[in-house]
Amino acid sequence: MNLHNQIHDQFHTQIRSQDSPTVNEINVSQDRIEKELVDATIARTFYTTGIPFSVIENPAFMELLHTLRPDYTPPSRKELAAIFVEQDLWLCKETPANRLNSNMTRR
Repeated sequence: MNLHNQIHDQFHTQIRSQDSPTVNEINVSQDRIEKELVDATIARTFYTTGIPFSVIENPAFMELLHTLRPDYTPPSRKELAAIFVEQDLWLCKETPANRLNSNMTRR
């Protein structure tokens, strides 16, 4: 399952677990999950292309992000690194070899 699907599933699980959420609660939750998805996509772009994390705080880059999406607040370089670590750990857990090993130990 890719990260986009994981975040999407997490959102719907949260919504189903709430008792009659209000429209505002759904919008706030959806906005948070959408931000997490954008943050994760930016993090993946940075580390797969070798862009230094400090670029996220460059005024020109921040202006680019603001032009594309005025209401978006990008993560700091430290938050970007933390997202990278989370994604890396998740990907390590989800490799075919790890799934195979997990299935073998259940038997």
